[in-house]
This record gives sequence, structure tokens and C-alpha cells, in this order.
Amino acid sequence: MNDLNIFKFRNRLLPRENEVMTAWSGSKPIVTILCFTYNQDRYIDDAIRGFLHQKTDFPFEIIIHDDASTDGTQAIIEKYAKDYPNLIRPVFQKENQYSQGVKILLHAATYAKGEYIAFCEGDDFWMSEEKLQAQVDGLKKYPDTEISFHPAVKLTGDVPDANLFCRRASSNVLIDVSPIIRCGGSFMPTASMLIRRSFFDRAFEDNSSFYKRYMMGYCCQIFCSLQGGALYIDRPMSVYRSFAHGSWTQQISMDQEFYKRWLSEYLNMLREADARTGYKYSADFAIPIRWCHLSVLNNIRLDLSFRRKHFVENKKEIGIIGVVLWYCLLQFSSLHRIFLKLRSFARGHFGQS
Repeated sequence: MNDLNIFKFRNRLLPRENEVMTAWSGSKPIVTILCFTYNQDRYIDDAIRGFLHQKTDFPFEIIIHDDASTDGTQAIIEKYAKDYPNLIRPVFQKENQYSQGVKILLHAATYAKGEYIAFCEGDDFWMSEEKLQAQVDGLKKYPDTEISFHPAVKLTGDVPDANLFCRRASSNVLIDVSPIIRCGGSFMPTASMLIRRSFFDRAFEDNSSFYKRYMMGYCCQIFCSLQGGALYIDRPMSVYRSFAHGSWTQQISMDQEFYKRWLSEYLNMLREADARTGYKYSADFAIPIRWCHLSVLNNIRLDLSFRRKHFVENKKEIGIIGVVLWYCLLQFSSLHRIFLKLRSFARGHFGQS
């Protein structure tokens, strides 16, 4: 199923603007493509090319939200916007909004006109020209379902992995919210998500500050799947770039202050989401909460004093296995390093997770 050829993708002739629109019926955008960028000049060309190759029988718009990039990202966006003025609408921030606590996903959605909203971060891209049409057609069959997703090809450098990223079934299927919660945010590739506008209308009208504080991909995955589940389409139609330069994944692995801020927000979101769903899924929420605590205790880049404090404050949520690991292994640096080396060896030679 993995037939990505990155060089063929990049060398494929782009359609002219009128060619993209030739099969459209009507003028109002049915889908808004939201692309989020920040200092991604080495990747954004791939993302925009993936949008322009979409073949649909309905109109779509492309909103590219640049969060005050300081590299050449904006120049690339401006060039495409000049060539495709009726398709591409750039939003250039003068000051970085993310650093001020703004949830970019929710903020960018305010610019959307479509009945559906599709997402793609600037370092990922879409590899299938049929992606939008397939997902819109799929959701039309399930009016109670608010979100659709699919697996992705994982790209390291320019080399695709043999196994698909986030393949959840061997056929198209509706998936209940419970496994989505338990997965801890990595159930759906962001660039695979297509969401009904109705979800964002509710979020905008919500009187609490929940969505303003916690609107991230994982939050969308949970709350869009509560009523009608999530529609999974078993086709790899997007590409996830692993550890891209400047990506969130890279930041969280390298910047410990960033990691600590993410940690606090992530745990608070899970606890409040559990309360907002009437504690119906408490057993499911407990799994990513416990995983998050264990990842902190297992992170040797964090000061031992910080990990020890985290253990004491969250002991009730960590679980008996975590408590045993902490007292027997994780707080003893020499034993812990040996454990990490053995685990790394096992993963490399036996494919263990």
C-alpha cells in the first residue's frame, strides 16, 4: 500500500488554477484546507503541491497560516498565492501567536468558510489527489460522524518507512472513541484529519475556556468521535515527516522547558476532558495519563529532583507498576541507563515496542 515516490511527487507538473477548479460545482467552498507553518521553508513547497493536486467535484479553499516565520517560508507562500489567487489565502502573523499561548488550530479555523475543515502542518503533505473527495464522500454516508482519518506514510529524510503510520484496520470502518482516548493523541495523523465545521461552531460557542486552552489535535480526535465515532479510510493519503527540523516532535524531545509546559497542559486537558464527558471514559483516560507519568519518570534528560517531585505529586495516577519501577529502577541512574540500553537493543533487534 506504500507507493510513495518523493522525487516523482516533486517533479509532477502542477495544474493551473482553472484546471484545479474545472470540475467544481458551485462557488462556496465545501472544504477549507488549513495549513499551519512556522519556519518550514524546506518543507512548505511539498505541502502546497499536495493541496493543488486535489481533484474534487466541489470547491475548496486553501488557508495558509504562517505564525511569523523568520526564514523564507512566507516568500514561498506569497509566490503560490500570486499564482493561485482564487485558491490560496495566506494569513501572515506579525508576532508569533503560539508563544503567546494562542491555540493555532482554533484560531486558524476562524478564517474557514467550508463545511469541512482539513488539516496539514507545513512539514507534512498529502500524497493522494483523491484525499479530499474520498473523505467528504465518506462522511456524507455517516451524518452523525464528525471526523474522518486515514493512515499515513512515515518519512525519515526522504526515505519512506515500509510500514504505514497509524493504520488502524484492514478496511474502512467506524471506530469508537475509547481506543482513540487510550492511544494518547497519536491515533490519527494530523494531516489525515477531516472534520465537520459543526465541531468548531460548538467550540466557538462554548462558554468555558476549555477549547481556548486545550484545542490541539488530540482534543479534536476525542470530542469529534464521541457521538458517531471516527470514520477510518484504509488508504495512505498523506505523509508524516518524522522528526522534521523545527517540528513539535523535535521540540518536545530536545527542549526540556517546552516539554514541561506541554506535560502540564496535556495532563490538565486529559483530566478536564474526563470531567467534561461525565467520567464515562475514566478507565480510558487513565491509560494516557499513566503513560505520560511514566514517560516523565523514564526521561533521563530531566533532573532527578523534578522527576522525584513529579512522582510524589502524581503517585495515585501512576499505578502499581510505575511505583515498583520507580523504587526499583528509575531513580537509580546507573541501573536506569542499563535498562534503557537493553530496551533500545531489544527494539532494534526484535521489533519490540
